[in-house]
This record gives sequence, structure tokens and C-alpha cells, in this order.
Amino acid sequence: MMKNRQKTNITTALCTWMALCLLLCGCGQQETINMAGSDQIELLDPVGSVAAYEEAACRNLYESRVYSANVYPYTVEYHFAVNGDVETIDKLPGEEVKKNTTLAQLDKGNLEKKIEEKEDYIQSMEESYLETKQSIEEYIDSKMGEYRNYKYAKETYENVEPAAFVCAPEYADDPTQDPNYEQWKAEYDHWQTQYKHWEGKFLILDDDINAKKRKLEQTTALYELDLAYQKSLLKELKADRKDHIISSGIKGKVVSINLLMDGNYLSSEKAMVAVGDESRKILKCEYITKSLLSKAIDIYALIDGVRYEVKHKEIDSQEYTELTAQGETVYSTFEIVDAPEDVQMGDFGVIVLIEKRALDVLSVSKNAIHKDEYGNFVYVLSEDGKREVRPVEIGINDGVYTEIKSGLSKGERVMVSEARSAGTKTQTLKKGLSSNEYTGYGYIFYPSSEMEVNPVEYGTTYLTEILVKQYQTVKKGDVIATVRVAADEVELARQEQKLLRLKERLADLESLNQESNAKLIEQRKEAIAELETKIAEMKSDAKTTKIKATKSGIAIWVSNHQKEDILFYNEELVEIADAGSCYVIVENTNQLLNYGDDVTITYTDLEGQTKSTTSVVANLSKMGVSSALATDYSLLLIPEENAQNLAATQVGANNWWSRTRFNAAATIREMDNVVLVPKKAVWIAEGNTYVNVKDSEGKVYATSFVAGGFNDEYYWVIEGLTEGMDVCLE
Repeated sequence: MMKNRQKTNITTALCTWMALCLLLCGCGQQETINMAGSDQIELLDPVGSVAAYEEAACRNLYESRVYSANVYPYTVEYHFAVNGDVETIDKLPGEEVKKNTTLAQLDKGNLEKKIEEKEDYIQSMEESYLETKQSIEEYIDSKMGEYRNYKYAKETYENVEPAAFVCAPEYADDPTQDPNYEQWKAEYDHWQTQYKHWEGKFLILDDDINAKKRKLEQTTALYELDLAYQKSLLKELKADRKDHIISSGIKGKVVSINLLMDGNYLSSEKAMVAVGDESRKILKCEYITKSLLSKAIDIYALIDGVRYEVKHKEIDSQEYTELTAQGETVYSTFEIVDAPEDVQMGDFGVIVLIEKRALDVLSVSKNAIHKDEYGNFVYVLSEDGKREVRPVEIGINDGVYTEIKSGLSKGERVMVSEARSAGTKTQTLKKGLSSNEYTGYGYIFYPSSEMEVNPVEYGTTYLTEILVKQYQTVKKGDVIATVRVAADEVELARQEQKLLRLKERLADLESLNQESNAKLIEQRKEAIAELETKIAEMKSDAKTTKIKATKSGIAIWVSNHQKEDILFYNEELVEIADAGSCYVIVENTNQLLNYGDDVTITYTDLEGQTKSTTSVVANLSKMGVSSALATDYSLLLIPEENAQNLAATQVGANNWWSRTRFNAAATIREMDNVVLVPKKAVWIAEGNTYVNVKDSEGKVYATSFVAGGFNDEYYWVIEGLTEGMDVCLE
């Protein structure tokens, strides 16, 4: 074996000498030398190479994967329990909510009417039963005096019943012959007549009373049975009402809603609203398979140059299959362990998977290493130009460079098929901020508003004047319109007469048994209170001259009613939008904007001056929510103090969604406190990024680094390079 290796070395030396001669003569053609009893050896000097060798150098080698990510709150999505049309969205993106806060409601249709009818029916049952019970009890009470008298008389006659007749012995055969018999018989007949008289009256009345009691018992049993059934139906109706309401299960902030731009109908399978808990900070990124995660020797997140430990939220294969079958895009989720306050919603970060890492290890280009039946070797070029074969032990490689564990020393020159040249200009690496810019435009959007209506229910209302203009700021209590009302005197008199009759009936009930009539008395009092309220409202309506705003906000719509127009009850006058829920909606097709990002809105005010305000993205991007809540737009929440300024620019528009356009700009994908590498210094091979570093001795060597991303000028570094290094430019 050793003899064969020596023969190969001699052959190699000869080949090296001839190759050098060819290079010195300027010949670029490769030459093959055949030697008896040996394999064909091909010289490795490449055609047109800048240098046919490189020095073995210490460098970093990585096998890594980097995934762009963003910080999201821990989010819970909520669905309705039934299908239906959405009636109200009670909380909007950016609004704080507590646990059990109502978030949205479905149109209940006739459900509320059914509940009201069922409650009225149960109340009428109670009233009917109480009236029947009262009638029977009053009847029994009215007969109890007679009953006690009859019973007393009956019992009295029972106590004075004459003793049995005892005749003299001599009349034993015929007692009627006894002279005392007729007297006794007369007394006994008189007693029996009186006793049967009172006994008959007692038994008839007792039977009557017992019959009434049995009727009351039967009526009570049927009533209680029917009442229980009706109450169960009412309970079911109220449960159905709960199915039409979504409440938050956590404390947090609304981070997404289904705006249902194509209609109001929503399936129970689709999410309606999402609430985020910002105290729990989540990173989401492109889906990473279990096999890749299992291969990694190190997994962490990097945000603004700071490493954070993360906990991966696993998803099993069945859930993954189900979600993808439903058309959902699955993302990987990592929760930041003990996330500090410095980490903010919307922060850009990366998830780093290091599969292999070898720092400052001796290595050479992968193409410098050859392999034969004896193992790996390189061609080493000595200072006098001789070339020798050097067996080497190799370690990991990153696709371009291979670690040399033994066989070479730092600085030794090895032959390569191609060597990369380094520029002469250098630049010292510094830490800084890497970012990109977003620009777009949007339109003002008021998803939360209430209609101010004519509140006068009784009488005829005539408009005098509407006092607000479109896009004017309105405060609660401000007069928005003046009116005059022609009262309905006939109806008022009718209701007052009805109230008088109710009070008379109440007085009659209160004069009877208070305890047995307590429920009925209470119901009568409630009816009187309701009627008194109605009469007060009728009198108040007749005196109405002003209609006031019931909430503060921006008047985004004003009716075109004219003076002396008749206004019906609940007729719409002014729509007031909540100034705290004013948004600019911008296109976000590429999902460049993320929840929590600050966006500058620029606009021209009524004086022609350019103004700006800072808004915040209030809804999650597609990565943060299911497909039901995913959108191609972002809602930029405008500070309440600036909402009116933006609204004022829209004077002349006549709908709730004005087409006045605003410019939007934001700094995105910000990564601060990271080493920045000029793009001119970076070259890419086998998916890895490399630079040529000039050390303190003036020597240049290539090394890889883990890049997190780049912009127009720089790459930024995750691992492999440090501040103060000098890198060569092209």
C-alpha cells in the first residue's frame, strides 16, 4: 500500500512541474499524463483562473435556515354558535375589552318578539291563575262562617242525642206499650229532625267547599305543570339569544373583525372577531416542518439584535392536514419566553435554525478536496512551486468550504479549481438599523356610527331647522335640530282615564286580603307605573322644541329635510361616527404592514396646508388570523384628537365612506442594533452568504455568516461577523 502511495506522489510531482511550466509559458490547455500501471491523473488548474491556489484559513461554517417573523399577541378567534345576519359589531379593532364583553351580535329576527310574547303569556297565565285562586279562596272565606255554624250545630246535636229507650220489664215483649215510650219517641224524633237538618246543611257546604278546594288543587297542579313547561320554552328562547351573541373569553384588545363587505350573512363556521392578549408575545413565520426543527442544534429568535429563547407551539399532522384541506395556510408559532417590555407588537424578527455550526475552524474550498480509494486529500503548493498530495481529515462543509480537522496548517496553500479574488477597498463593519419603506394611500373609514333620530313618539312633529353640518364635530348634548310638536290631546285624555280606572282597581284589591293578593297587587302597581311613564312621555313630547345628540363624534351624514317637513317617530336626521373608531383603510396585498406598526398619514387641510398624523395598524395581517379574518387591507387607527381634522378634509362628500385619498408611509421590517454589511462585500454561493475579511495582519480570507435579511444597501448579520471587522468590497 505504501509503495503505491509513493508512486502516486512521484507522478503528482511530475505533473505539478509540467503544469507550472505550462502556466509560465501562458498555456491555458490542461494536459493529461499517462503512466504505466496507474490511473489517469488530471491536473486541476482551471482555464482563466485568477489564482490556482488559496491559503487554508480559519473561518466560520454554518448550515442554517432563517425565517422572517413578526410579533403578534396571543390571539383567540370567536364564532357565532348559529348562522345568521350580523346585526351589530360592538367592539372594533384597537378597542380594549374585558372578559365577557359583548363583541358582536346576530340579527335575532323574531326571536326577541317571541321572547316578549312568551314572557307576556307567562305573565297572563300567572294573572289568570291568581285571579282564579283569589276567587276560590274568597268564596271559601265567605262560606267559612256558615261552615263553622253548621258544624257547631251538628256537633252540638250529636252531643245531646237522647239516650236509647229502656222499657219496663213487663213491656219487654212490646216496648211501645210502655207509658214513657211515646214521650221518649217524641223527644227523639225532634232531636233527629234538628240534627239531620244541621247535618245536611253542613255536609252540603262541606262538599261544596271541598269541591272548590279540589278545583283549586287541580288548577294549581295544571298551572304549575304548564308554567314549568312555558318557562322551559322561554329558557330555550333565551339560550337561542345567547347563541346570537359573541362575548370575549379573555381580557385584551380587538385585533381583527369580519367586516362582511359582501353582505351581512355569516356562517357559524367562520370567525367573526379576534381578541389579542398583548401580554403574551407570539412570533409567527412560514411553516417549518418537524424534521427541520428536529435537525436543528439551536433554535432562537432575534429582535433588534437581541437573542430570545422561544417555545415552539407544535401542531400535529392530523390538525395540519385538516387545516390545509380547509384552505387555511398554516404558519409556525413560537412564544417568546419571558418576553420583556422592549418587545413590542409588530416588531420584526427572525426565527433562526442552526443545523450545523463550526466557529473559527481551519477550512478550504470544497473544490480543493479530492477523494480516492485511500481517502480525502488536497494538493499542497509549496513556496518553491512544488505540489504534493496531502491526506486530510475533513469535518462539516457548508456547500462551499469544508472543515479540515487534520493534515493542513493555517496559511498553507492548496490547489483549487477556481479561486475567488477579493477587492482592494475595505470597509469597517458597524452596527446600525436595517429597514425597508412602505408607501401607499388610503381612504377614511368609519365602521362605528349611530343614527340620531326624531325621538318624539306622541303627536305630530314638524322640523324647524337642522343645526349641524356634515363632518362637523358634535358633543353629546349638543342641539342638532329644532322642532315643534302638535300634541294628541284626545289620546292623552284616553290614557289618563285608563290610569284612573287602574288605580280604582288597585284600591279594591288592597281592601281585600293583602297577603293572598300580593302578586296581583304588585302587577297592578307595575301597570300603573308604566302608564304613568307613558303619560309623562306624551306630555314631555308635546313640549319638545330641541333634539339633542345622544353621543359625541363626527357628523358624517346629515338628512336633507326642509323646514316644516313632518318627521315621523324614529326618522333619521344625523349620523354620528365615533371619533375614537376612525380609520384610514389602506391596501396591504403583500402583507408588508403588520399589527402594531406605526404609519404616518399625510393630508392637506382646508387651508391648503400639508399636515400629518401618526396612526397604528389595528388589525392583524393574514399570518396572524384564519382565512375568515384575513384581509388584503390594513385598518390604521387614527388618534381621536386628529380624527376631526381628517374628516374636515372631506367636505362635500355625502356618504359614510368618502373617497378622499390620504398618503400613508411607514418604516417596516426594522432590525436595529445589528451588524450591517455592504452589499458590495457580499457574495452568495450554495444558498449561503460570504464576505472576504481582512485580518489585522493584512491577510484576506473568505468566511460565511448567517444573514437575517437585506435592503437596498446592506445585509444584516445574525451570526458570524462582529462590529469592527474589515471586509473587502468588490
